[in-house]
Amino acid sequence: MSKYPQLAFKMVTGTEPAKALAARLVEESAFFQVTPLPGDEYEFAVKIDRESLLVDQVEACTRTYEDADFTTMDMAGLVAWYVKNVGYDPVEDDPMTDLEELRSRCTEMLEIDRSGGLDSN
Repeated sequence: MSKYPQLAFKMVTGTEPAKALAARLVEESAFFQVTPLPGDEYEFAVKIDRESLLVDQVEACTRTYEDADFTTMDMAGLVAWYVKNVGYDPVEDDPMTDLEELRSRCTEMLEIDRSGGLDSN
């Protein structure tokens, strides 16, 4: 038998989801290790017998985006909506993003949210 316990791993994207998972693991008194990676990603490791703690909880994943009329918004308004609701500035990530592309992206994000998210059946 190995002197090191088997570990289960999970990748998490975003600081807030990583903080939420860390808080849940602390609350459960679970041994865990978190490794920050490039691109706002974090790798969590827990002992294999606590792997169930890495499973996303449904109530933690629900979010409701703010309604907006994207057809009348300028670039600054679209960016502000995106930052507030999605969590990052898409123009900062890709400075070549134009107004219509961002308008389309905002509309798509709101439609996905309204239909229950990407993981809904």
